[in-house]
Order: sequence, then structure tokens, then C-alpha cells
Amino acid sequence: MASLKLRGNSIYVVQYVGNDSVRKSTGIKIRNAKDWDSAKNFPVYKAKNEKGERIGPKLSLFLDMMNQAFEQAKSGGHIGVAMRYEELVRISENKKIKPDDFLFNYWDKHINYLTNKPNPTRGVKQYILTKKHFQRYFSQKNINPTFQDIDVSFYREFLVWMANQNCLDRNGEPTNKRYSNNYIMDQIKILKTVMNAALTEGKHNNTSFKSFQRNYDAPKDDVIYLTPEEINTIKALNLTGVQDVVRDYFIIGCYTALRWSDWNKAIPTNVKDGYLVIRTQKTSGKISIPIAKTVQDIWDKWGDDIPKRPANPIVNKILKDIAAMAKLPKPSQVSSHTARRSFATNLIKEGANPYDVMMITGHTTLANFEKYIRISIQEGVKRLAGHRYFT
Repeated sequence: MASLKLRGNSIYVVQYVGNDSVRKSTGIKIRNAKDWDSAKNFPVYKAKNEKGERIGPKLSLFLDMMNQAFEQAKSGGHIGVAMRYEELVRISENKKIKPDDFLFNYWDKHINYLTNKPNPTRGVKQYILTKKHFQRYFSQKNINPTFQDIDVSFYREFLVWMANQNCLDRNGEPTNKRYSNNYIMDQIKILKTVMNAALTEGKHNNTSFKSFQRNYDAPKDDVIYLTPEEINTIKALNLTGVQDVVRDYFIIGCYTALRWSDWNKAIPTNVKDGYLVIRTQKTSGKISIPIAKTVQDIWDKWGDDIPKRPANPIVNKILKDIAAMAKLPKPSQVSSHTARRSFATNLIKEGANPYDVMMITGHTTLANFEKYIRISIQEGVKRLAGHRYFT
């Protein structure tokens, strides 16, 4: 892989080819020693040239061109790589920035494509919302980003920036809550999808975004599940009104693994051949769920008159109040998603086959499912010790 080297205040791009190396000046200089991160061999995000332009994107382009030159001409040794690099630089310098070179222009076209293709992509609203997050970030820097602006320095700074932003309510007004790490990484995931689509279409040659990895897994103490005993405690509470409705939907979630977005589908009219059969909103996947007695009891209680489930923020607020009433250990951490996590964890603890559970939760890989459930290594070893293989 090509790298940058600083000599004095001049920046060079370097590529090793066997025992030789190609070293080319980028023509870019740092203006201040603080602008260079020696640990990363790359300028800090705010580093600019004398015109006030960020130097990071241009340097990323030089790195990409050197990497391309190496892949295309390494058989010709360091001389062949050097010649191909110079050719790529000349081609790049002769190009003019077109409207499609700007990230948000392409993003709008991609949203239009997702909306109007024969089988429209679900979650288009999320692409629109995610774009707004990145627009807020770049607008504060007075930058209309091109694809080349999406480099590693941007990625690191964006993570810090968004972690310090207050969540917005439905009216676009800031609240006193901060975005979770998982939510932030979901925005990065969508950005990578857009960048990859543009790369596939030949709109740019910047591959830096492929190194943007999910760098955060929530500690297991930060998210909880409820034991069957704790679920029964909530079930036994004497509640009325909207609390009663939220509690019953939550209990249904604990026995079906349905997300909040699918709770309103957990109704008797969706029962086929003794199973609750629905198509989930998030993945459009069709799932069949055995009907627990507790779910049937709730259906019998409400008949055909169960109210619509409230909005998720309202549900989460009420659930925290209900958890406090039930005197659960961490009421502030209970949310609608706790129901789904409780379903998976409790079944696994009862000895269910993970792959059978995944058919209901919709997880496609065991690695992701293992992050999802709340079972310690010690618990797993104890259960394994009782397996007939060890007796």
C-alpha cells in the first residue's frame, strides 16, 4: 500500500516495489507542524493550503493513484509503476469537476433511483435523513463535499462530531439526548452504500470509505434483557390506559421477537396453520412464529379492539416507567427492543438451537446473533458441561 512521507514541510507519496521504491512529490506542503499526524502519516482533518482548501482529499487522491499504478504496472518494476503513476496524475489534472463529482448531487440521484426502480427499496426515508446529518456536518465547514472528501480523516472527525450532537425531534428541534454509537455507525453504513454505488458506476476512484469499519460494539452491560420472572412481574402489574396497551405489546414482543415496527401485525388475523405469519417491515422477510400461551391470553383479553401501538419514543418512555414500577434493576435501559433481545436470550438459555431462533429473529449470521444475545461465556460453558457429550 502506498503511504505519505513528510520531508521538511513537503509531502511525498511513496510506494515500495520489491527492493525499490517510487517516491513522488505531491506538491503539497504543510503550513504548521501541528497539521501533521506522525502516528498516521497523514495531515489532520483541518489542515489547509494557502488558499484555505483542505489538503487531505487531494492527498487521498494521490494515494489512490499510486495504489492503482502499483496494481496496474507492478510487473514493470518501480520504473513501470512510476510511469503509470505520472500518467494517472496527468489524467486527473485534466479532469474538471462535474456536478456528479459532488457527493450530495449523486446522493439525490441515488435516492431517486431507489424510489422509482421496479421494486422500490424500503428505508428510503433513512437515506434522506442520513444525508441531512452529513449536510449538517459539512455545512458547518462551509464545504460542498466531493467524493474525494470522504477520507479517513473525515471519518474520524465525523464520529466525534456526531457523538456530541443532540438528537433532533420530529420537528427538527434539538433534544437533550445524544445519538448512540450504533446509530452513528448506521449512518456510516448508509454513506458507504452510497459511496460504493457511485464507485461501481465509475463516478470516482476513492476507496478510502471501505476502511470505515464499525468500531463500536456496545458493552453487554449497556443493553439488557429481561428474565421470564421479570417479564411476569411486568405482566402482573395493575395498569390502565396507554400503560396497559404498551405493557401488552411489550409482552407480545417478548414472546415473538417482533420489532416495534411489527407489533401491530401481531394479531389473530395473521395466524395461519397455528403460527403467526408476517412479513417484517425492516427486511421484508416472511417469518412464522409459534404462538405462546401468553400471547393468546393477551389476544383473548382485547379481542378485536386492541388499540394501535403508540409511537416508539412514547413506548420507550412508558416502558421505563413500567420497569420502575416493577422495580427492575435497570429501568432506564428498558426499551421496545428489550423485548426482542429477551426473546432470543431466554430461548437460548433454555437450550434452543441458535439457528432455530435465528429463523424467527431474522439474523443471517451467527456472529451477529452472538452479539445480540446477553449470555456470558461462563453461562455457555456451564450449559455445555451438562451436555451428554461430556457425560
